[in-house]
Amino acid sequence: MSHDASALHAIAFRKRAEKVAEAVGVASVRCIDGDAEPYVNFLLEKSTVFPIGDAGRADAWLHVKALSVASDIEELAVQANGELPDRLVLVATFGSEVVGQLSSEGTSVRERIESTLIGLGWRKHPASCHFADFETIGDEDGELIAVFEPIARRSRERFPMEQLLRERDLHMDMLREAGIRSDAHIVRYEWAASLVRPGDRVLDAACGMGYGAHVLATRSCAGEIVGVDGSEFAVDYARCNYGSERVAFEVGKLPSALDGYGGGSFDCIVSFETLEHVPDPEAL
Repeated sequence: MSHDASALHAIAFRKRAEKVAEAVGVASVRCIDGDAEPYVNFLLEKSTVFPIGDAGRADAWLHVKALSVASDIEELAVQANGELPDRLVLVATFGSEVVGQLSSEGTSVRERIESTLIGLGWRKHPASCHFADFETIGDEDGELIAVFEPIARRSRERFPMEQLLRERDLHMDMLREAGIRSDAHIVRYEWAASLVRPGDRVLDAACGMGYGAHVLATRSCAGEIVGVDGSEFAVDYARCNYGSERVAFEVGKLPSALDGYGGGSFDCIVSFETLEHVPDPEAL
């Protein structure tokens, strides 16, 4: 890489790193590759701005290899004495030969990394679609930024992936699914979150398994979010994985589930892929 190309690459990386720091927070950085060192102080400096509340701990684990991400994560866990971060910011660099190899296996670099991390007990962070335009998120341009958060052990044990896959045709936690299909669902909630004003009370009608309400809560300053869905299984999952002081879930069929709420109860209503599931969509 020429000097000019290296400088442009560094500038582009710094801009992307700043978006990471502002969106998810970075409290400490651990690196495998020494090439990442020039970015460390910059990343920490920019991480003082957080959108909501306490950023918690987060590690930027930089420059892992796409084909050995599992062993790289294990190595970094050893460095951290087995203590997992609240957020995992992962930057992978790769060459065209890796893209070609994975393409021949019917997958992509991003999907390989996501499926590996999901298999290790992580899920996509709600800001995972924040660092690239959706139209270009699947481009394999030699570098990607992926952000994950750990799934609580009790949730993994109560709702193993095998159980989720049996429900996939009707309900799925898109933060626990790799690939462009889940990105398409997440980015819609990212867009909706941009319309929420600070302190708004938000209704997520037909919330499914709650991942959308989690994106809304993480990516906006909403005061309260209420998710409603007709599936007891989905709401049980949502409460276990995404319930909090700001986020509550209720079982109920639309539109009758809203009978207990008066006019003006919500400042913002979000509802995706809902009308085809209700008996009287015009009434809704």
